[in-house]
Amino acid sequence: MEKPSDYENVQAITDFETLEPGAYKCKILKAEELIATNAKTYLKISFDIIEGEKADFYKKRYQSDTREDKKWGGVLVVFVKDFEDKTNRYLKTLITCAEASNTNFKFDWAHPECLKDKKIGIVFREEEFEDTFGAIRSATKPFRACVYDKTEETKIPNKKSLPTKGEAFDNFATTSDNDDLPF
Repeated sequence: MEKPSDYENVQAITDFETLEPGAYKCKILKAEELIATNAKTYLKISFDIIEGEKADFYKKRYQSDTREDKKWGGVLVVFVKDFEDKTNRYLKTLITCAEASNTNFKFDWAHPECLKDKKIGIVFREEEFEDTFGAIRSATKPFRACVYDKTEETKIPNKKSLPTKGEAFDNFATTSDNDDLPF
């Protein structure tokens, strides 16, 4: 085997701190209105945890990352419209919670960046994903906003599990009564 030319410059994998599912008191560091590849508008909310034993969680993770292409990990993406082209409930939740969490704050639709430096609660849930080798793994991901002062009272959603392969069609395939179908 030949030693790779960049071997000495690569950082070995070490233990790293993780988040448990739960609600955390956070601060919005940046708010951007962006357009997705499907032409849908969304808000990209960059945040960090500011209270408790996990304070500065994303700052510490970012500062300890030695990769050239490192990215900020504390990001919540909220689309403006849902799949039916109606106001997304997660957007309504984000704005309502930001207003309730910050005295005298009113969201300015013309300037969504006004969310910068605002306190907000962020609810995290555990989500399954399939890695590049086909193994099922899980990670704790930001799910939705909550009111900053009520993070301790917020219910934590159940784990989002991947469907078993073929599961989505099981009930449909075994249905024998098609009289109720619209086609």
